[in-house]
Amino acid sequence: MRPRSTAAGAGERRLPAKRAAIKQGLCDVLWRAGGASAFRSLFNLLHPGAVRILSGHRVVDEKGAMPEGDRRDLERGCLSRAQFIDRIDSLRARYGFLSLLDCAVLLRKGLPVPAHALILTFDDGFRDLYDSVLPALADRQIPFTIFLTTGWLGKPGMLTAQQAGEMAERGRTLISWGAHGVTHRPLTGMHLSEAEREIAASREQTEEIVGSPVRLFCYPDGKYNADVRRILASRGFEGACATGRRINVGAVDRYALQRIPFENEPPARFAFRVAGWV
Repeated sequence: MRPRSTAAGAGERRLPAKRAAIKQGLCDVLWRAGGASAFRSLFNLLHPGAVRILSGHRVVDEKGAMPEGDRRDLERGCLSRAQFIDRIDSLRARYGFLSLLDCAVLLRKGLPVPAHALILTFDDGFRDLYDSVLPALADRQIPFTIFLTTGWLGKPGMLTAQQAGEMAERGRTLISWGAHGVTHRPLTGMHLSEAEREIAASREQTEEIVGSPVRLFCYPDGKYNADVRRILASRGFEGACATGRRINVGAVDRYALQRIPFENEPPARFAFRVAGWV
């Protein structure tokens, strides 16, 4: 079975339609006036040390005949290749891209994260990373993180172990690799000993594939608890990502990093979401 993209979808689906429309209208007006950059600066002033992390899944090649699975993922909110490149170019004009691993080390040392830093991550290990994401980001020298679900490697639409190994070699200075479980089952639904085995196995398998130590983790479905968090800390992981749909502010927990969905939504709304109006 083809793993389903877990992108949350575009727009403010959890908001009532009228409220979402008002918010979108305000974003459009303020964006045209350059308000997103001003809002970002104000947000950073109010929240020094804010950590912005984007969470992506797929970048679908929209050219030519499109498989039904790709069409459905676009409808769910995944980015097309053209949208991805346009959005990346817009972001790099306003933010400085930072490696998630470098960010986690800064947090561990109690050092400040650069004010306009932006971190890019991708979950699961879709083949799009090989076909579209690495070429685009390598051309622009943008660092990013891939969280591999090792049990999905080789399934339709997913990376093979060989492709992941090739990416690790070609993107050695750009890609930080993280574990994302073997089965993608939520760790909170397992006995603690089973969760520990799942974490260890996914790390070991990922390290074997990419040929380097794995120091980052992403909770499947974003679900974790204090016990799971303690396992990661005790095993020496530098940091772990959840979901949360918000920017990390205040006393940032490097084992509970929240992330903003990197999805297809109106450019103005996305610009303000990254700026801090999430």
